[in-house]
Amino acid sequence: MFWRQIIKLVGVLLTAGAVFSAQADWTADPSVNTPICTAAHDQIMLVSVSDGAGGAIMAWVDDRSSWRGDIYAQRVDRNGDVLWTVGGIGVCTAAGAQFNPFMVSDGLGGVIISWSDGRNGATGDDIYAQRIDQNGDVLWSVDGIGVCTAVGDQQQPAMVSDGLGGAIIDWVDGRFSVVKPDIYAQRVDGFGSAQWAADGIPVCASSGTSAPQGMISDGQGGAIIAWTDDRGHTGDIFVYAQRIDGNGAAPWTLDGVKVSGDADDADFKKLTADGFGGAIISWDQFSSGTFVQRITSTGDCLWEDNGVLLSSWGVAPWPVCDGTGGAIVTWADHRGSDDDIYAQRVSASGDIQWGSSGKVICGAVGGQYFLAMAGGGDTGVVISWGDSRDADLDVYAQRVGVDGSVYWTDDGEPISTALNFQVPEVVVNDGAGGFIIGWTDRRSGVGDSDIYCQRINLSGQLGSPTVHANLTCVPSAGTLPLDTLMSATLTNNYTGQMRRIGARIDLDLANGTHYSNWKAGTVTVGAGESRDKTWLQTIPALVSVVGDTVFTLHVLDITPPPYNQAPYLPDGDTDSDACTVTGIKP
Repeated sequence: MFWRQIIKLVGVLLTAGAVFSAQADWTADPSVNTPICTAAHDQIMLVSVSDGAGGAIMAWVDDRSSWRGDIYAQRVDRNGDVLWTVGGIGVCTAAGAQFNPFMVSDGLGGVIISWSDGRNGATGDDIYAQRIDQNGDVLWSVDGIGVCTAVGDQQQPAMVSDGLGGAIIDWVDGRFSVVKPDIYAQRVDGFGSAQWAADGIPVCASSGTSAPQGMISDGQGGAIIAWTDDRGHTGDIFVYAQRIDGNGAAPWTLDGVKVSGDADDADFKKLTADGFGGAIISWDQFSSGTFVQRITSTGDCLWEDNGVLLSSWGVAPWPVCDGTGGAIVTWADHRGSDDDIYAQRVSASGDIQWGSSGKVICGAVGGQYFLAMAGGGDTGVVISWGDSRDADLDVYAQRVGVDGSVYWTDDGEPISTALNFQVPEVVVNDGAGGFIIGWTDRRSGVGDSDIYCQRINLSGQLGSPTVHANLTCVPSAGTLPLDTLMSATLTNNYTGQMRRIGARIDLDLANGTHYSNWKAGTVTVGAGESRDKTWLQTIPALVSVVGDTVFTLHVLDITPPPYNQAPYLPDGDTDSDACTVTGIKP
């Protein structure tokens, strides 16, 4: 709980001995960024999720020990500080190659990671998984538990949380055929124990090739899975989908529902939840362009029979739920001389919202590709891409509202402009008014890929949240009521803008009594200036209290337009800590 950022509050609860301190660590320079792993050799295949506390947990394939690849992970906090072992912790360093990692939150500040694993050699690649807590400690067997160790290759795992501390994992499975693999799935609980049949249950066991695939939660403890399928051996390729509930039952048509209609050559790309128990699924049609379809929780396709056409020149469509049953979809588009980035919103009923051609997100010179994207609720989406406008491949990003508004600099904000090549792979909503973008990076100049990341807030500013706080309580004792003085130093490091900062203290006594807005205030701080704010308040003496009294400091940038970009974009943090106070009812 150390929040050291651009706007910092240093508060002292003099009577209780509590101290606030802060220090900025996220950089605002796109040529610098935050290194996650710069170990020898390549770090690739980056995946990431929010840590639930304003930061992110990241995992990747790591070649530092051998060419074959292991799985490593690291946590970066809301301040841009890496919290675990420098260079990451070894999630799996077993013999053989580990690759294709996938990650979900465990709901308790940790993560579950799955991957393809070649440790068993001649019997083929298998699926393994590991759970890591918020401190970077592995909770299951060393080097992971075997989710599926059947003969033949099991690869390309995807995963969703089961909502109970475990996960549902699916994969492409070659136990019966190397050239015509199936889709299998397994559920593991929070202790790593399999909940369904050993080595998984079949999701699709048709006679065709079922790959690639992906999955999302159905919001009811189950999952919806989609894949590319050439069943029937006719040469036609379609997109299929199936739902699996928490018990492993598949309620839709056996071996899945055809999503892409009768047009062939469909290649599945991504899917997102529609917010109503169904999914929105995207694919490329090799001869026709980029499409999306919505499927309900009961397996009914709602939009045009062959899907909604987004662009005849599009590739790699990425949908994100718009919160109303539709989706914002972005893709790389080659209608011009180079690939550009386009987006379109499709309503819940399948109607396009941003014109027949879509909205240009980036049309800069050079090519734009390698998309990553994340939703921000009613604040829209953040789209990141690799950009060759300056010869090297850099990372740029743009925020797009649900109404189609483009909020940041035309053609995107530069996220990383370091030397050589940067390829974006993840965008994570940090839950604190910003997004963390991660990528593989070759700035070292020795030909190896490293892992870097950068935070950007809703206003398009790189670096830390606009306002931050750090609260540390030193154990002390006293008799309630206590007159407590809180002193805060508010520093605005944005040299071009004044900021209006709001701060409040909440108080939780050891007996469970909660006092919201125990003390609050606001301060206007000039560009590059600091100001002090103090509050004098008596801690309530309503009951006898023995034990920890938790003080929570909330700080928020509440600058109105024109100093803050419309619409209102709050950006800030909370932090809490406890000090021991003995209370005696008067």
